[in-house]
Amino acid sequence: MEAEQKVGAVQLGARLRGVSPPVTRRLRVAEQTSLAELHAALQVAFGWSDGHLYTFQIRGWQFGDPARAIELALAGGGVGYLRGGQGRSAR
Repeated sequence: MEAEQKVGAVQLGARLRGVSPPVTRRLRVAEQTSLAELHAALQVAFGWSDGHLYTFQIRGWQFGDPARAIELALAGGGVGYLRGGQGRSAR
């Protein structure tokens, strides 16, 4: 029997900017979660249906859906930001 490989988890806090009262969520995801998977988890956490433009900003680099890059640029950027727990960021 093969030994099970343990996967670590990262706790993230997500907050929408520019809304009052503040809207926040906490998520726990696997360390190996891709940005596409994180996007899907955020959709569920906020009760969205992929109708919002988004970007991820990680150490000065911006990531998002390349198919919607022009639409995002015209809208003026992302709608929120992420803070990684334990000094880690999603990859």
